[in-house]
Amino acid sequence: MPTDQVRQLLSEVRPRHVNLTGFGEPTLHPEFIEIVSEIKRRPGIHLRFFTNGLLLTQESIAMLVRERVDFIIVSIDSFDRQTYFQRRGRDCFGTVIDQLQALVEEKRRQAAQLPEVWTNFVLTRDSVKDLLPYIEGTARELTGVTPHVELIDLTGFRDEVNAMLPTLEQEELIEAARERALIHGFKPTSEMLAYIKKRLQQWHSDGKLTSSAPCYYAGRNLTVQADGGVVPCQFYFERQVTFGNVFTEAAETIWESNSYSAMREQLWISRAAVPYCQDCTFDCCGKCSSGAMPQIRLETK
Repeated sequence: MPTDQVRQLLSEVRPRHVNLTGFGEPTLHPEFIEIVSEIKRRPGIHLRFFTNGLLLTQESIAMLVRERVDFIIVSIDSFDRQTYFQRRGRDCFGTVIDQLQALVEEKRRQAAQLPEVWTNFVLTRDSVKDLLPYIEGTARELTGVTPHVELIDLTGFRDEVNAMLPTLEQEELIEAARERALIHGFKPTSEMLAYIKKRLQQWHSDGKLTSSAPCYYAGRNLTVQADGGVVPCQFYFERQVTFGNVFTEAAETIWESNSYSAMREQLWISRAAVPYCQDCTFDCCGKCSSGAMPQIRLETK
């Protein structure tokens, strides 16, 4: 998505939050710096993005801190170089750690509190053994960085749930990591691990990770693909349902269309009412509310 289109979309929607997301690497975009600057020059917009951290340079790091990007989450599969190589297929662990340390140092140099810097670890049956070293490694080598953990998203992969989710026997490892996270002052990490344990216990008790509860997430996020197509949300992988295209229609027209409005109204009652949302394993917290002003999730790849 070109910067001009991002500029037009921001003017139309006037969001409070923008998340550069999708199934690609946002820093690969040839106009990534321009897009970030365009978003942050508008007062009051909270900007966050996920990255593998490999393409960050000293110049881009200085810009991200200078523009006061709010949140940067760097994906890291392990705090062990060999394991990182096995999962990523590239020996880039040292580069990622260097970039994270450079981000923290640049914040210190500019006397800036932002961006908040987190790492992200996807918890699976195979990766549980790397969880505690991940917590300890972050505490030891990445002062000022918070280690985040998320349970693997299995939306659309029901047949693989049994093979990929941690077992009941592995809960002791998760609990040990939760306790160490609390000792190191990583309160959000400890709370997330407690929540993950609760979800795993639910799965092992009744076999359900999905829910028929209301979902406010899709009702508050305008998810725009790189080609301008608007889809239900970032967790809708099939991408067969679209509500319009911001390259050819006004965002407000798409947002208020009958089909998009009907989907949101159904989700505010129960996600079970929307066929393509029934297998979603994303657990909407329900703290956000419905309304006319969406957040924007841009796929910039």
